[in-house]
Amino acid sequence: MHRLVNRARAIASAAVHVGIEANVPEHTKRPLALANTVTLLAILVTLPNIPQFLSFDAAAASQAAISASVASLVYALAYLLLALHRRRLGLTLLSYGSIANVTAITWILGTSSGAQYYFIAMGVGVMLLWPPAYRISRVVVGLVGGLAFLATMALSPEHAAFAPALPSDVERQIFFAQIAGAYGVGFGFVYYAIVTVGRVEQSLDRERSKADALLLNILPAPIAARLKESADSIAQRFEEVSVVFADLVGFTALSAAMRPEDIVELLNRVFSSFDERVRSLGLEKIKTIGDAYMAAGGAPAAMAEHRQAAAEMALYMVERVDQLARESGLPLQIRVGIHSGPVVAGVIGKDKFIYDLWGDTVNTAARMESHGEPGRIQVSAAFYESLGNTFVLERRGEIEVKGKGRMETYWLLAEGGD
Repeated sequence: MHRLVNRARAIASAAVHVGIEANVPEHTKRPLALANTVTLLAILVTLPNIPQFLSFDAAAASQAAISASVASLVYALAYLLLALHRRRLGLTLLSYGSIANVTAITWILGTSSGAQYYFIAMGVGVMLLWPPAYRISRVVVGLVGGLAFLATMALSPEHAAFAPALPSDVERQIFFAQIAGAYGVGFGFVYYAIVTVGRVEQSLDRERSKADALLLNILPAPIAARLKESADSIAQRFEEVSVVFADLVGFTALSAAMRPEDIVELLNRVFSSFDERVRSLGLEKIKTIGDAYMAAGGAPAAMAEHRQAAAEMALYMVERVDQLARESGLPLQIRVGIHSGPVVAGVIGKDKFIYDLWGDTVNTAARMESHGEPGRIQVSAAFYESLGNTFVLERRGEIEVKGKGRMETYWLLAEGGD
């Protein structure tokens, strides 16, 4: 039984999507699938009308049966054209064939049959059946259908036009059948529209969530929120920020002997662990450049103990790289530098956003790293003096720093000072 149900679903899906290629855009695929569905339903609804009309012993009913037979052939031809990718012609035949059929049935049986109310359902269906690319045809068909409805209501007789009036019980049966059909078609169109809108909204929500998640992977959360609210440039000055620079020593030479996949996998392991630690300490990852990593504390959100967090981060970096070196057997080492001071922060770029920091503080932190030693953390005197006594540091002394001259620096050794 389950297999039969699945088979039936597969056949129904194939019938609904016949003539629709996989690469057709979704906004075009939906109305075309609906057109196939409506065409098949029109055939299924119209065909039973033929024996129903013929069962009534009245000339008008026989004429209505002829009209329904012609309409069924028109709908079948429209479905064939849609299957053969003659979409505009198929939709045109379906739309005008429906208008002609309803007009003919109403004129033959009279307005007492209720057939004219199909026009109301068709007015909704026209907007859903025609893809957005056929907007002019959509409007024209809608106008023709509306004029046909008005003309039918104004000019059609109340009862059968070319034959003696149908018996009242026959009229009543036809009326309820046509009203039920018109209501069902209209309800189906509206239900389809509501379901489609709901699905589109759910899809938009999912895409919006993906976009938000991607934006948060690129920009700090407060900056991403501001960027979504306003297109104005984002720039701020922070008076106290700790900047951490780290660089894998000799990684360029090491990577020359490694496969590209291994290089990426190793960097991903290193930097992913850094990312987790950054988040746990309340710092902000600024960027990676090759095998270098930059993080900051105090921007874009103020942070009371950004120096202590930066020091903890640096110690973790050295410990983590040592651990990975032991696990992998590779000669991995890292050099880290820290400095604190004022910076300017902001977002640059139009196509690929980046949140970055600028100023002498950033340059000095980079010099602390580049003038340091493998496996060690070098910090400036300014950072040392404001760090407090919760870390163990060792004076290195004065060194010549490119672009800065002679500077007093210290080695950060561990946590647990006085």
